[in-house]
Amino acid sequence: MNSLKVLAVTVLLAMTANCSSDDGGDDAGTVAPRLQVVLDYSPTLSDAGALLYLASNPVVDLLAVTLPGTGEADCEPGVRITRALLTVAGAADVPIGCGRNTPLVGDRDWPDEWRAASNSFAEGLLPTVAPAPVADAEQLLGDTLRAATEPVTLVAVGPLTNLGVVLGDDPELADHLARVVIMGGALAVPGNVEAAPTAEWNIYVDPEAARRVIAAGAPVTFVALDATNYLAWNDRLLARLGALKTAASDLEHEVAASTELDGFYLWDELAAMTAVDPTLVTTESVVVRIDDDGALVRDVAGLTVDVAIGANTDRAQDEFVSGLNGGTVPRATSLTAAELDYFVAVGGADSDAGVSMSRVFDSSNDPEADAHLQAATFINGFLDAVNALATELRAVSVPSALATAHDEYVASLDKVVAHRSEALALIAASDGSTVDEILHEVQLSELADDFNRVGAACQVLVDYSFLREGPRPCSFEG
Repeated sequence: MNSLKVLAVTVLLAMTANCSSDDGGDDAGTVAPRLQVVLDYSPTLSDAGALLYLASNPVVDLLAVTLPGTGEADCEPGVRITRALLTVAGAADVPIGCGRNTPLVGDRDWPDEWRAASNSFAEGLLPTVAPAPVADAEQLLGDTLRAATEPVTLVAVGPLTNLGVVLGDDPELADHLARVVIMGGALAVPGNVEAAPTAEWNIYVDPEAARRVIAAGAPVTFVALDATNYLAWNDRLLARLGALKTAASDLEHEVAASTELDGFYLWDELAAMTAVDPTLVTTESVVVRIDDDGALVRDVAGLTVDVAIGANTDRAQDEFVSGLNGGTVPRATSLTAAELDYFVAVGGADSDAGVSMSRVFDSSNDPEADAHLQAATFINGFLDAVNALATELRAVSVPSALATAHDEYVASLDKVVAHRSEALALIAASDGSTVDEILHEVQLSELADDFNRVGAACQVLVDYSFLREGPRPCSFEG
């Protein structure tokens, strides 16, 4: 393995420490300047997380936000969404611009469904903002770098079109950059572009722009998929965000909770966090070129960049929570011995129910059997397992702090079981010819609504346990 280095500059600690003069004079207690940052992004779940983190973080001075028109969102909706996100984070005065919508070379674009999703990101969850002119991102980026009082950290988590134009047209602007932190690339892991398996999407869309950025001369760190693979979204992080009380954390939790997070990572969030605290990642100094697919290729004739290939998962999650919470991580409490015993018992009952339900699924998969009979057998077996779970839970010793949540969970299970006659009647009357068609009608009934309540009641217990580093007590999803 190539030699590794861990970046030695702990920016966050330096900026949050109080300063005092060498002679013990009047400077004691003053606060160090904040890190001056420009974010180049396009609104998606991960990009928005990066924006909310930077805009809410007390050690960051967010100077501007620019959108590449080659990003996932079109300029008009992207800017509108960005203004709303900044408003939520209390940073409505941060200037915003959007750039050209074609790569510097070629015509690659995002899948239509991805663009549509970005153009309607967090629909119904964001505040309404008044229309405003869209500034030119290239002009805004250049002006911001020239006017900054300190070298700027440029965080880029989309295609690098804006940066490629600005740094290509005016190479001297590189002198105004402390460094460029890019979410992009894949060094020793597979890429995420089906058409180019070694490439990552941000660089794939505009490889020429990426070449211009690394050729400009400013220090560059690629936060590659190698590192972001360490930071999968999970229910524990979601529970931690749900327990915070800031507007930014509330929005981040609400958006994430409404998203199917399987396969999602904190891609752009990690790049933003690395800009603030480089010690969160392990980097390798690599001589690379960017090929026509946008892949990072080791090449002794290339240019030297740092590539983040690993990340400290626990510290990074803490840092994300801290940023969204205004700079502090809430003190974690621990489960009492009685609470731990309770959650272990509930988890055991849940596991027993899961085994029973698996047998029910296996037994209702005979293509030769009568579909109505199989559907009825499935419902009876499924509800028997739910009833057995409720019965087992009634025998569990419940700590007083969990009594209400426990009673609601058991009551929601009982409500599901009470729909047995209704479900069997729907099956008998169904015109469906397959088990799936017949059960689909049951899924549209009140039984499905009450099963969603089971998921919600289960989630209350999960959140309580996860916030105290406890085990998962139940697995039902609404």
